[in-house]
Amino acid sequence: MADFVINLLDGKKAIVRRLTVTRVNITDYVDLESKKPKIVSSESTNTFEAFKYVVTVSNDESGTQEYTLFKFANGDWFADHRGKIQIEDDALLAIKKSIIEKENE
Repeated sequence: MADFVINLLDGKKAIVRRLTVTRVNITDYVDLESKKPKIVSSESTNTFEAFKYVVTVSNDESGTQEYTLFKFANGDWFADHRGKIQIEDDALLAIKKSIIEKENE
């Protein structure tokens, strides 16, 4: 899905950019005790994937604001790439809801 526009609850529009984030577990490639690289096949790597949403909201009086959200493969949403900070901010919750509605169209 390319960039898309969402409508927020307060009538503002926001531009959403969705990116795929892949993180590889370092222990698949390096022996942490000896600090030497391991020889592994590409099928045995333990990769982690999430979608990163970069949302730009234009405000008339204050310019633009940028928000970042992460949606993990299991469907959980977080405010950080590690999946540790829950989305609790009202603005982020509204953005999340609007993104879900847009993706389900």
